[in-house]
Amino acid sequence: MIIPALTPFPSYSADYSLFAEPLATCSASSQELTRIDHPELSSACAIELIRAAQCGSIKKYGSYLGKFPLIPPSSLACYLKLLMQEGLESGHLQFLQQRKIACPPKLQKWLSGNSEKARNFKDPNINFFFANLFEWIAAECKETQVSLAGFDLYHGHLFGLKDPANGQSELGLLFHAKEYPLDHPMVSFNPSLAQGSNQLSTDDDFHLRNYLWLMSSNKVLLLNPKLENFDLTLIPGPQAEFFTVAPEYFNSNLIGDLNYFRPEGLFFAPNKGL
Repeated sequence: MIIPALTPFPSYSADYSLFAEPLATCSASSQELTRIDHPELSSACAIELIRAAQCGSIKKYGSYLGKFPLIPPSSLACYLKLLMQEGLESGHLQFLQQRKIACPPKLQKWLSGNSEKARNFKDPNINFFFANLFEWIAAECKETQVSLAGFDLYHGHLFGLKDPANGQSELGLLFHAKEYPLDHPMVSFNPSLAQGSNQLSTDDDFHLRNYLWLMSSNKVLLLNPKLENFDLTLIPGPQAEFFTVAPEYFNSNLIGDLNYFRPEGLFFAPNKGL
């Protein structure tokens, strides 16, 4: 359910053309999720995935949940431009609140990123937009059950990626759901991480846990690593058991981690600066 808007979003008018020329295919030769230690190859595959998602050629990667009905605030395009031109610290200083947010102790065990740096954006429309994006994914996903909870969907990795072929930039958010199934190694040390969960990594739908949002299309793609031609180089060996698409492969600037909890709201943990 979308939270009723308090103020209208500014119109989104940034010009993001599609990335040009496709890269050579990076598909894994085997569909077994085995250890792969080629970060440069994986980064190339991430760019190929971005290009495919921008032009709608996503058949080998997964399926769209649809187009998010809220318009991205125009300040997000300004944020991306500044990040790419001047770096993370300049972008954070101009677009993030200087006041830190105290993460409640009960949430700190889940929070992705540095809880001591948690902040929100100065523009309340950005906070509103991302909080509702979490809500929308949970409501719209039909292929697998999604819960807004610490054991399931509560965080995403915000990145800015520049295409080396044409220098064009993209802002994206890679969500990881089903974060703590009952058989996750960390749960044996801290069972409360999976409190309320009935998920196992062996479930038939467990692989449906990676979601990709791009600002240029404002669509969310549910990635399916079990598709025949999915680029398994996006899933590093240590994460293969849990089908985790690695956020660092989307990194021109890995900006930070967005965390969303009900009813506490949004916590953004920037990677650098502040």
